[in-house]
Amino acid sequence: MRNIDELPIDIPSSPLSSTSWEIRPSPGKGLGVFAKSPIRTGQRIMVEAPLFAITPPQFVPGKGYELSAMAASVDAAVASLSPADRNVFHSCHAHYLPGEAAATEEPGSGADMRRNRNMVIFRSNAYTLTNGSVAMFPQIARINHACRPNAANVWSAASDRRIIWAARDIAAGEEVTVTYAPLLKARSDRQARLAPYGFTCDCEACRDNDPEGTDRSRVRMGRLLAELEERLAQSTSGAANKRLLPKALELVQLLEKEHMMDYLPNAYHLAAELAHRMEDSAAAMTWSEKALQLHRHADEISHAAMGEQSYLDRVRM
Repeated sequence: MRNIDELPIDIPSSPLSSTSWEIRPSPGKGLGVFAKSPIRTGQRIMVEAPLFAITPPQFVPGKGYELSAMAASVDAAVASLSPADRNVFHSCHAHYLPGEAAATEEPGSGADMRRNRNMVIFRSNAYTLTNGSVAMFPQIARINHACRPNAANVWSAASDRRIIWAARDIAAGEEVTVTYAPLLKARSDRQARLAPYGFTCDCEACRDNDPEGTDRSRVRMGRLLAELEERLAQSTSGAANKRLLPKALELVQLLEKEHMMDYLPNAYHLAAELAHRMEDSAAAMTWSEKALQLHRHADEISHAAMGEQSYLDRVRM
């Protein structure tokens, strides 16, 4: 299951219609989503409600969810769908792990075969939501992965929608991509996280001419983000803030260079909080406005957008 340069100031319009994108074969990837016309930075591409969601069993650290315990819930959810929606669900990709395909081919195992197939499709495409439930978005599931994606992928609990928006300008004919795995990792770690989806990523970032340099940059971003989040979750001294500020600015610069919109709102907010603690209200407002702008690209009424607006209002007081 899938667990993310300065933009225009205007709040984006309604999502693009399907006349602006199409689902068609993507070389080596099965199906994919492609722009039929140019998509500008910040434009919403898809907005989709869950086809269904289930509450998973307890998460086991180091192992994840016990998938066999989820099968009955998934099977019941699929059975409750309309015939049309059930066909949509069954049209989604199913990646079988070694040994699973054979298990579904035993004679006389019709019910087990259906349950297994439902679970495999769900595992291959579903997203974990902020409340811990796991949901299926069959339209968004057609979007393929890239380690340098051109679209951001956001869940808005306030709107009960998953939203895909353009992280940079996307040309007509270009494939729309999101990430299926944490991006602030070395290539080997990213590939390991993607293995359950049944492919080896060969995106631009994974084919970089300087893989060691790219890995160092990704790992550096991850460490900076983790350090800033940990330190700013507690009180900090003036001296500590001065030491942390260059790290926050470096993180923002690195993320902007890679157009990593799944991470930038948080980085902007961390920079705003540091500036606020240093009593630089002008800088704090600038960084918070940047974070708010990105949250609004996804959903103006999302909890993230409303929370950032409240923070910005406090800074302005």
